[in-house]
Amino acid sequence: MKKITLIALILAQVSVMAQDAKSIEKYLKQEDKVKLIELSEKIKMDSDRSLREARKKYTDTISVNGKRATLKGLRIDGSPIYITSFNAGAATTVKADELYEGGSLGLDLSGNGLTLGLWEGDAVRKTHQELTGRINQQDFLLFTQANDKSNHATHVAGTMIASGVKANAKGMAYEADIVAYDWYDDLSEMASEAASGMILSNHSYGTSVFNDDGELSVPVYWFGKYDNNSRQMDDLLYNAPHYLPVIAAGNDRLSSTKATNKGGYDMLCGHTMSKNALLVGAVNQVNNYTSSLSVSMSDFSNWGPTDDGRIKPDIVAKGVGVESSFGTSDNAYVVYQGTSMATPSVTGTLALLQEHYHNLNDNYMLAATAKGLAIHTANEAGFGNGPDYRFGWGLLNAEAAANAITNEGTSSIISETSITNGETFSTNVTAIGGGALVVTVCWTDPKGTVYSGTQAQMLDNPIAMLINDLDVRVTKGSEVNYPWKLNVASPGNAATKADNSVDNVEKVEVSNASGEYTITVSHKGTLQGGLQNFSLIVTGIDATLGVEDNEIQNVAVWPNPAKDVINLKLTSVENNSKVSLFDIHGRMVYHGALKSSSLLHTINVKEFSTGVYFLNVENGTQTFNKKIVIE
Repeated sequence: MKKITLIALILAQVSVMAQDAKSIEKYLKQEDKVKLIELSEKIKMDSDRSLREARKKYTDTISVNGKRATLKGLRIDGSPIYITSFNAGAATTVKADELYEGGSLGLDLSGNGLTLGLWEGDAVRKTHQELTGRINQQDFLLFTQANDKSNHATHVAGTMIASGVKANAKGMAYEADIVAYDWYDDLSEMASEAASGMILSNHSYGTSVFNDDGELSVPVYWFGKYDNNSRQMDDLLYNAPHYLPVIAAGNDRLSSTKATNKGGYDMLCGHTMSKNALLVGAVNQVNNYTSSLSVSMSDFSNWGPTDDGRIKPDIVAKGVGVESSFGTSDNAYVVYQGTSMATPSVTGTLALLQEHYHNLNDNYMLAATAKGLAIHTANEAGFGNGPDYRFGWGLLNAEAAANAITNEGTSSIISETSITNGETFSTNVTAIGGGALVVTVCWTDPKGTVYSGTQAQMLDNPIAMLINDLDVRVTKGSEVNYPWKLNVASPGNAATKADNSVDNVEKVEVSNASGEYTITVSHKGTLQGGLQNFSLIVTGIDATLGVEDNEIQNVAVWPNPAKDVINLKLTSVENNSKVSLFDIHGRMVYHGALKSSSLLHTINVKEFSTGVYFLNVENGTQTFNKKIVIE
């Protein structure tokens, strides 16, 4: 079995993105742009067809607890899908304020130059004093009057980007911009925006599961089921690796006895089942985090698991008593609660982290990196160690995430790399000692399979939706440390450490680590597409110590970014040595032999599409990997 190792990727990242997130468009390969546009058109055709069929039997809007729910289409059994919204301490709770000007980290981050996506039920009041000049409303929507949907949209937008005219209502990324859409053609529009370079978007809405009388309006099997909406979203995100939608978990747990009746568990449905998006739950404000008991759950936030046992929600943030802009006037404010309010604080905070990463690396993180970093650095929440189906991986901690970015190459690793069929990835690290060594692997997985059948057959079907199953282990001699795993059959039980075959994020924590450890990433079965990109985050190490024995030394690669050719020079070449180049989706686009008669090897890339590539060199028993940008 071949082995590849982590090398200069952990020391420096290449220049990839310009300051404005929309400029990522020039780094998307033309064929990938075309595929995303085609995907957008296909999703819209499927969505329109489903809605036409639904309108033959059901009304366009219904009232749910005083709010309007909108007809979206039909489920696999022909029942209607209705969607509805999920209604100063938010920044403190997730420690986003530590990233601001005057914050403890001295970073002066504000989201300036970033454009975030927002899908809502109606138009944002873009003339509000907190939002003026920074809302680009699409879908020919005009704000005409305040209603429950426009009020919700204005409140969510404020939590994301409000400038802070009123200090208690200041948004997370208070100098960012928003491009806003209604939710009717969300997936199609998301694919189109991803083709233009969008990296983050907010979705504080989801399936309406109870009617105005409090009666269940969806079949019970729908809870936890991976549906066509989630499949389409995962397909979209697999083809747009920089794009991360942030989604609200929903607010129906108090009525769970009328639905799944599992003690509050198994209340997620609809697009919350996506493997690749980031799902957010809501907790009360945390003024001073001291332990997991500092984080108290709201009484409404939906809990997992998914039917196949994946850890959802992914993360939690403040969703109780959130003050933000309101749609009734240009200087109106209101206090709302809901996972709708927790989600935009996460979206805005991730924008700050992307800004920080860009400032240091001149590029933006892949979606799997941003998601993995949020999970990796989250504060423990709940009663047991590790993740659970209530708080997910814990409370978002922007300060810890920013520190991991700042210290990359010294006390942390943030790497974006890949493995092909039959390969393993390994690297040695030295733990600082006296604390935990934490290793997280996260990847954007190909779309899963939507299973049909009778309602009894579809109820709690445990078949895993994971397609490319990566595994991470952290070893020291005979000591093997496994990732966290939850048990779908006993959702209230504490997490254990074991092989995980359902989640596309794996996290290993080694308490009181000291000395040298080996991190190994492998895979089960056959990788769809022949290769899987993944993001590796490591903290609790001294990254300045040690050099891999099987890492090729003194390799020169230039220019980077490249336009016409990539030059590769080694100090010596062994027999049967070779060089390969992979695109961001893992497709091999170049393969050649290295000749011992010449230490210089040149790759002609003039006809290659612009984008991010991975260079892999095998020279005898040694390997070399590097991220390359072709402009």
